[in-house]
Amino acid sequence: MLWRASIAGALLLILGRVFGFAREFMLAREVGPTAEMASYVLASTVLLAVAGLVSGVASALVIRNSGSVKTIGVIGFVASGLPLVGVTFMLWLSDQGSAIVFLLFALSVPMYAIYGVANGRLMRAGRSFLGMLASAIPAFLSFVFLALPIGNFLERAAWGNLVGAIVMAFVTSQFSRHILDQSPVVPVGKVVVQAIAIFAVSAINIASPIIDRFFANAFGPEELVLLNLGAILYIGAVTSLGMAMGNAAVSRASVNGNEFSTGAITTIPLIVGAAFFGVTPIFVSMVLAGGGYGENGSGVLTAVCFVYAISTPCAILNQVYMRLWNRVAPARSMIVIAVLLLVLNVAGNWFFVLKFGVVGIAVSTLFVQVIQSIVLGVLRKNRTPVLMVVLCTTVAGGVLIATS
Repeated sequence: MLWRASIAGALLLILGRVFGFAREFMLAREVGPTAEMASYVLASTVLLAVAGLVSGVASALVIRNSGSVKTIGVIGFVASGLPLVGVTFMLWLSDQGSAIVFLLFALSVPMYAIYGVANGRLMRAGRSFLGMLASAIPAFLSFVFLALPIGNFLERAAWGNLVGAIVMAFVTSQFSRHILDQSPVVPVGKVVVQAIAIFAVSAINIASPIIDRFFANAFGPEELVLLNLGAILYIGAVTSLGMAMGNAAVSRASVNGNEFSTGAITTIPLIVGAAFFGVTPIFVSMVLAGGGYGENGSGVLTAVCFVYAISTPCAILNQVYMRLWNRVAPARSMIVIAVLLLVLNVAGNWFFVLKFGVVGIAVSTLFVQVIQSIVLGVLRKNRTPVLMVVLCTTVAGGVLIATS
């Protein structure tokens, strides 16, 4: 079941990314590097990130049985209205010319809150596949709306995202409306405290890649671009396959099903990591075919990709076990672990950058993922998958060092 759920879920998540990439490519080609395009990028990046946080917090609260679905929905809807207030105030002060784009993206955030609650109910009922299917709708409709004769290209993309968010919220709500709410009645204050804790953990996780880019920027634009290129495959594998496996594992745990077998939960991440190694030379040659990155560009990008490839199995396994642990962990423990990982990331970047240059940022990611795997292994009774993945990671790292 894990193989089927992981592959199907990963394909659905990748599908949404494909439509999103196609939309951004079309906008970049048709609009170009204008001030309006910069405003669109700012609006979509910030507000969709907020939408993702609101959706994730709402889903996590429902999965954890933190309170009634109605209470969580009201809190999520109220919180998701804050960006709209903030955007309106900002536009009133700055008289922003592309106000419609900001407002359309801000209006979509409450729809993500509704989706988050419905998706949490679906996952708790063992139906994570439906939530992942619906998650591709906003990007798909945003891309389709580019062909419609309404407003300019940027407004079409924003309208498409809003309509897609509405459809996504409606579809998941319909899928989940027959699921009985068996959550306990909890005071609103306690639910808000848990929501703040989960939001803080999510925000800290988002901060890690920003910190990586900050360290890379110190080496100049070429190294920053190479690091971003090297992280594409890593981020794609971890956020798609890892999230799909994690959602499937949480759904099974929510319906009191048996845990996935050690063989399946170990083999899939290791296969992905090995595949990452195999495609790296092809990826590097394709990316650097146009030149312009200097004589050291190929070596730097190859090293970054190989280190990220070694990190991939641990990172995917961490996605699964972190979701399972967050389902029952106390809010304080979640924050403590997230803060420690953030501190490790900063310290690791500083230490390994001194030794390996920009490649040290990828080495720091490897270091943090291994430590996180070990910690999660200690917290769980079934530690065999963690030991197997960490052992294979150590061997692969030793081989890479010996041959470099």
